[in-house]
Amino acid sequence: MDLAYMAALPPMEFVERRQRLLAFMPDNSALLLFSAEEKIRNRDCEYPFRQDSYFWYLTGFNEPNAALLLVKQAGEGHTSLFLRPRDPEQETWTGKRLGVAAAPKRLF
Repeated sequence: MDLAYMAALPPMEFVERRQRLLAFMPDNSALLLFSAEEKIRNRDCEYPFRQDSYFWYLTGFNEPNAALLLVKQAGEGHTSLFLRPRDPEQETWTGKRLGVAAAPKRLF
């Protein structure tokens, strides 16, 4: 996976989108949104990956097998992104992953 897509929009754009959504959510509510999954074409070949539009709109994150959790409690919003860790061996074949350590700097 190529990480060049991350330069398309500044991270603050996605932060503001999540904040606007949290403002509409009622107190003591949560939203769990999943990314798209990789689709196997045949044996070990996947179809080209396309992120779920809603997930990308709120995160700007273009990797499969991730989840976004938005929680609003007592008028405050909290955001968590769950994603795959780096795996250098697997990345040789499937492309570089952002990873847990780099995600807060690049996405939030």
